[in-house]
Amino acid sequence: MVFKIMNFRFIFGVLSLLSVSLAAQGTFSIAAVDPVTREVGAAGASCTNLSENPGLEADSMLWLHPGRGVIMTQAFYHSTNQENASKKMDEGMSPDQIIRWLLANDVSNDPSTRQYGIVDFDAANHPRSSVFTGDNSGDMKGHRRGSYYVIQGNTLLNEMVLDNMENNFNSTQGSLADKLMAAMQGAHFAGADRRCSSKGVSSLFSFLVVARPDDTEEYYHVDLVIESVPAGVDPINELQVQFDGWKSSVFGKQMH
Repeated sequence: MVFKIMNFRFIFGVLSLLSVSLAAQGTFSIAAVDPVTREVGAAGASCTNLSENPGLEADSMLWLHPGRGVIMTQAFYHSTNQENASKKMDEGMSPDQIIRWLLANDVSNDPSTRQYGIVDFDAANHPRSSVFTGDNSGDMKGHRRGSYYVIQGNTLLNEMVLDNMENNFNSTQGSLADKLMAAMQGAHFAGADRRCSSKGVSSLFSFLVVARPDDTEEYYHVDLVIESVPAGVDPINELQVQFDGWKSSVFGKQMH
């Protein structure tokens, strides 16, 4: 079963998202799984102004299947493509198969405007990944792929965004959540999403979510969303503050 991330304060936004088709979303994100713990998770950010896109949430491009995998859909996002990808994961398709299906069955018959990143576990608990960047998904665009992670971005300042995210993810010790947060810090510089260059920040919103295999729709191991920040404040900074607070809370409970 798949669980769409819901923060209840945004539940009406979720309802309106069901049929939404949005303009271009410049986004950088990472999706990954942990073969040891079977945790699945993702993190990302964008310079998209949520107030100008009714129905869009900071984490709306993301679907988690606890214990199974992660789907990221971005660039010219359409909710039907996202829902179709989720159904295909439920049906047992591999990441490569899902992306091939999405390209052949794009809701607007133009997959060149899409960007997808998918990671999952096969029946033997081996991680699999696949990623796609359409030619018309917004320059600078690109992706990176590892055996248990995918990194994708569009309307980027340069390739350093993707390279830094990948290097930080791979060089960080600790949990999947630690590695995802480190990846986001790799993109923590002005104009990572190039539309935010004049604002002096990397982006306008950010998120980080991790689910354990037995997590439910009402609760995830980590569920952090920065929907908005004051002018000049970087949402990756705020994400780090929330992340540090979450870790302190978790480790504090474990000590009692």
